[in-house]
Amino acid sequence: MSRQQQKRGRTGSLVPDSLFYDNRVGELSRPAFQLLMELNQQFSGYNNGNLCAAHKCLRFEWNDKTLKRAKRELLQAGLIEVTKQGVGRRPTLYSLCHLPINEIQKHKIKGETNCVKRATGKRDHYYPYRRDIPGEVKRALSDSADKRRQIEERKAKLKEKWHKEKNNSGVLTTQ
Repeated sequence: MSRQQQKRGRTGSLVPDSLFYDNRVGELSRPAFQLLMELNQQFSGYNNGNLCAAHKCLRFEWNDKTLKRAKRELLQAGLIEVTKQGVGRRPTLYSLCHLPINEIQKHKIKGETNCVKRATGKRDHYYPYRRDIPGEVKRALSDSADKRRQIEERKAKLKEKWHKEKNNSGVLTTQ
């Protein structure tokens, strides 16, 4: 296989850092978080505002009450918005608030650059830095060489001491 054929599919994180580290996401219940991940999975890059949370559109089987509670919780937290209210047999369409809404002429949804409540989470504990790997390897090798030399010196001293003791105590004098 060529390299281009191997690189198909999603790469990187499914959830951007601004959403993942947002305080509102940390306070969600498990079903609400799962619904947010399913809606995030439906997003293809050009259909924000055309996301469906109906039973047939979702991957997992949902209980009616659980799905309603999860939708209500996401709406109250401001992580999703209703872009078009469902009428009759047509489902309600949602948009993810951490992404701009795309224009969808089929459903008469106007494109907007910002949602009402944007996710603004930030990493506080992670600061990437460049490591000096060749320098670390040189230091590790020099440290191990120094330790080896010290061990060899100790062995040599112990051998000398042992030989001296053996020669002094092991010498038998005959008369």
